[in-house]
Amino acid sequence: MAANLSRQRKVAIRAGLLFASVLSGALRASAAPPPAPATVSFANALWHLSVDAQGVAANSRKFERVRAAASKHVQAGSEALQELKASETEPSYLAIYSARDEFQAALEDFERLRDLGQEIAEGLRAMETALDSAKARVSATPSATTQLERASELLASTRLISQPATRFVDSELSPATDAANAGLHDLAAMEQALREAHRKYSTCDIHNIGERSFEYPRSIVLFLPYIKRPMFNADNGGYVPHPPLYADLDGNGQVEAIVQLTRGATTPPVSDCSWRGQGAIFVFEMDEKCVVHRLAWIKGSSLDRQRLKGKTLFVDQPRFTSSGDKASCKQVEVAHVVWQFKAGKLLRL
Repeated sequence: MAANLSRQRKVAIRAGLLFASVLSGALRASAAPPPAPATVSFANALWHLSVDAQGVAANSRKFERVRAAASKHVQAGSEALQELKASETEPSYLAIYSARDEFQAALEDFERLRDLGQEIAEGLRAMETALDSAKARVSATPSATTQLERASELLASTRLISQPATRFVDSELSPATDAANAGLHDLAAMEQALREAHRKYSTCDIHNIGERSFEYPRSIVLFLPYIKRPMFNADNGGYVPHPPLYADLDGNGQVEAIVQLTRGATTPPVSDCSWRGQGAIFVFEMDEKCVVHRLAWIKGSSLDRQRLKGKTLFVDQPRFTSSGDKASCKQVEVAHVVWQFKAGKLLRL
């Protein structure tokens, strides 16, 4: 049964692409660029239907690829978590983070699947609207009737192509998301237990050092980017440390702490949408002698937000503009800046 459905979808895809090619090719040869919506014609409605069909088909193919990747991430994370639970030895932070990366990657894929599902649904609705518009404007000529029949077949085949996406969003996405979140919860508990054990029996753990030494102003020597031109010192103060992130960014087998300090509000003040505040992100690593070293620092603003994806550090930088007549600011975009270690240096890609 599954094989028959797969063959049907393949046939539908080929047929859909053929219909789209025929419709769009004929219109390119005989019609000018589409006019304004107020003057939509029969040919223009078919043109829009063809374009929307191609978009839905492309998104459906993307959906299948992302779904396969999400499934692999969930499976890899679940297997790694089970191995950690079954092991009789103490887990390592890096093993916990490796499993965490898989679940987080799956959650990102799930968000992409939601977006693609919405885009596919919108594309199908646009096709239905275009077909209704074409039916309202069809002439009595045999060629127009044939084109309309092909357009109806194209909509039907496109619906078949998109079925895996529309059905998946409703039936599978929520349980898969819950499974990934449950895995992350178990890993967080495992990491916390490891920290507690190290706090009791050992101080040579960057997580425990972070809780003490990353507080201002005790950490001032660590945070000084340049001794002669300090960005952070005991005189200006006012910098707030955010909860550190932990990962092996440089891939050397040691855990790094990624610490963000900000000064000032984390949202723009009223009527000052250009305000950014001050901030910086630091990367620290502990050596075998329990000495903490600063590997890198990124100067930014208090509005920046850091997040990890494997060995990649993302710094999200929101941008604001004034909103309406009121003295308020509205977020209009977020710039996503990517940082990775290359040849021992943290570089912006």
